[in-house]
Amino acid sequence: MGEALRALVLMVTLGLGAGATAQPRSPAAQSGSMRARFEVRARTLRVLEISEALKMTEPEALKLSEVIGRFDERRNPLQREMQQNAQLLRRAAQGDASAFAQVDAAIARTTELRTQIQQVDREMFVALSQGLSPQRKAILSLTLARLPNELRDVARAEKREARREAREQGFGNH
Repeated sequence: MGEALRALVLMVTLGLGAGATAQPRSPAAQSGSMRARFEVRARTLRVLEISEALKMTEPEALKLSEVIGRFDERRNPLQREMQQNAQLLRRAAQGDASAFAQVDAAIARTTELRTQIQQVDREMFVALSQGLSPQRKAILSLTLARLPNELRDVARAEKREARREAREQGFGNH
């Protein structure tokens, strides 16, 4: 993908998440802002990786961004809920007695959420692969399989950035 197309995709994708870059004032706001920034960056990464792998034209990349955005609107709330359950389970694992009573429900709900996310991902693959040749479908499949590792790297970078911002704002000092 050319640099002009890359810039266009970034502008369109980031333009949809422009409110996610405001400076938070509290740790709770910081967490919400961090998640919003991650969601925008994750979508941008998916669009760029897929459009580059499939050597898409500008109109194809813009359509791809729209399709991925529609599925992200369904996936993101599920992932946020799964993240909340994971936090509860971590608290319980660290001995927080107030979380013990909720462990079984959190485990069951996490399993349900994973199934729902997999369904959204399957539907997204079907939508994205519609009209593609077998070769391009294979490339799409391999690219989508590789993305979770790259997204984990983005999430880790976001967490490091949030911790740095919190320290700079004085929230990290107890």
